[in-house]
Amino acid sequence: MYRVRLGEYDAAVRHFRRGGWMAPLLGDRYLDSPPRPFLELVVSEQLRRAGVSTPRVVCAVVTSARPGYRADLATEWLEPGHDLEALLAPNRYPVDVRIAAMRAAGALVGDAHRCGLDHADLNIGNVFVQPLADGQWGASLLDLDRARVTEPDGVRATANLERFQRSLEKVRRAGRVTWSSVELDAFRQAYDEVSGR
Repeated sequence: MYRVRLGEYDAAVRHFRRGGWMAPLLGDRYLDSPPRPFLELVVSEQLRRAGVSTPRVVCAVVTSARPGYRADLATEWLEPGHDLEALLAPNRYPVDVRIAAMRAAGALVGDAHRCGLDHADLNIGNVFVQPLADGQWGASLLDLDRARVTEPDGVRATANLERFQRSLEKVRRAGRVTWSSVELDAFRQAYDEVSGR
């Protein structure tokens, strides 16, 4: 991801890259239709209309790459702030800040699930937290290319949360983040309050 100026926006430009077992076969090419950036644009606008914070899509570009296509997406640049992985890095922020940011993250995910979001790749890198006034924090959802908005569904929401928890555990085992039960409780309490679960 890199930062560019597009008209009135500072934008974050993301080139779509495959992960998983398909990466060695297709590299950065995709075969699905409609193209992922256009799906992300639709989901982003659905969430924004519902009041869920996610950066505005500024531009989506798809180019032919036989077989399939290559794609880039530009969204408004968010600052100041970090994704949750950076925020939870060891010894980076005091506990009260971490708790406030985790509450904001939990409220964001709860609000998104209440609106029917199914984010198949929900992980701590896809939740961006920003300091606000008076020690409060806000949060925004990123990377919605594998997400969709449908009727709210508790089973899908639970699967999203389990995916999020696995991502936390993965980076904790790698030593890149630390957390306490108080911080996780702050996330879950805010999630439950907003989602109504």
